Amino acid sequence: MFLHRRAMTMLVAVVLVAATTTTTCAAPAPPPSGVFPLVGGSTRHAASDYAALKAMGANGGRVYASWAYIEQNVTKSLNTSLTLADVVARPELADAWAASPNVVWTEVDGRVADMAAAVPHVVLQVGGGATNSLPHYGADDIADPNVIGAEVYLAYMYMTSFACAKRYVASGVHLYQIENELNEAYLASIAGQRRRQVLGSLWRDWDFLTRLLGTLKAAVVAGHAAGAAELGEAARTALSPPMVTQNVHTDVAKWVHTVLDLKGFYTDAIAAWAPMLDWVSMDAYPNMVVATPCLASVVGERVKAARSVLATIGQADKPVMIMETGYPVCGAGCNASTTFPAAANYTQANQASCVAATVDAVFANGGLGFFFFTISATPGIVPPPGGYTAEDVSALNMIAALYENHEDPVVLLEWIFGKGHVKYLESKRFADMIGGIASALGALDADGHPRPVVDALRAAYAKHR
Repeated sequence: MFLHRRAMTMLVAVVLVAATTTTTCAAPAPPPSGVFPLVGGSTRHAASDYAALKAMGANGGRVYASWAYIEQNVTKSLNTSLTLADVVARPELADAWAASPNVVWTEVDGRVADMAAAVPHVVLQVGGGATNSLPHYGADDIADPNVIGAEVYLAYMYMTSFACAKRYVASGVHLYQIENELNEAYLASIAGQRRRQVLGSLWRDWDFLTRLLGTLKAAVVAGHAAGAAELGEAARTALSPPMVTQNVHTDVAKWVHTVLDLKGFYTDAIAAWAPMLDWVSMDAYPNMVVATPCLASVVGERVKAARSVLATIGQADKPVMIMETGYPVCGAGCNASTTFPAAANYTQANQASCVAATVDAVFANGGLGFFFFTISATPGIVPPPGGYTAEDVSALNMIAALYENHEDPVVLLEWIFGKGHVKYLESKRFADMIGGIASALGALDADGHPRPVVDALRAAYAKHR
């Protein structure tokens, strides 16, 4: 998810509802036995998070295992002459890296063990390129491909992902999310979640992104095989084969890609990358900054669109799931329906009902999985100073109108150039208001107690599993 405080000033311009489709899809093929339907969520790895996953009857959960989670600073250790061909041909290089003193496995080991104790299926996310997923490098930078070069970056992405896959085979891990929202990597870099570089950025290079995805797929498949080879025959026979996905971001409108001459619209990304994947996953947050109306149908339409693309390219048998979606919620003392204007009325009841409707919409449109973001404790939305003003409400209503009018940029332009709105958008108040909403996605309250959405997810998951 690349919607966070630093990205909020871009929100009105780029985070819009994706175009819908009316194409009729065939019934989905039978899912892989024992995995799908896959239901659960992402956590922050507190004990209360795992308890909530169990309480809602989840059978899956995601664990982050990108490079920085294992090696925090590579200023002195980075091998700048390493190539992708080297690490592919010599798996012992990954073994040596994994055992080096600069590499610390403690955090990820604990997270994998705790998640495996809570749910049958751990989705291990590897190869992330966000600023918090890459180790520090140099005086004030990170090991981004635009800093260390494409070849060295690909070599380390292969090596680190290979090592992760190999290490956790014995824990039963066989589901892998490679990278994160890779189709919108360039926009994420402009927004600040990846290292910002406007001109000449590899995050804008579609060939590089595709090569990165293929590199990560090869790494986890080879690493899984290497880990399996070290197990006894009985354990090896009981293993499930590796399955790989990439969670494409779906919230940026088609016209934004056209105006910026930028590849990556979600249906195009699925068409290009699905042949490399074992299942297709998507992230969708239509209610990220506007509480009403509940846009569950938008998420369902995106699942339907993805399945239509898969059918068109001869990949109709691949499962489709929502890897991330969420609905913010207000904090203590703000759950009366009359407290806020409708567009900001993120009550616990609204969160629970909208999330339940979204689960139903995903499965009604042929989806075979749903992860909620996030099964963790958050204090809830902090209203802007002095409460919501008429300008705040106008901005939120405009965002709702964008979703309801299927990405029509005229809605945006008419509002921007309306009375005083340019000045308002430039103010810190707008960014703070949106950031205060978008950072409050938790299913648990600040004390770790389940909000009503946990019961709603339990009922929805029981219906569709």
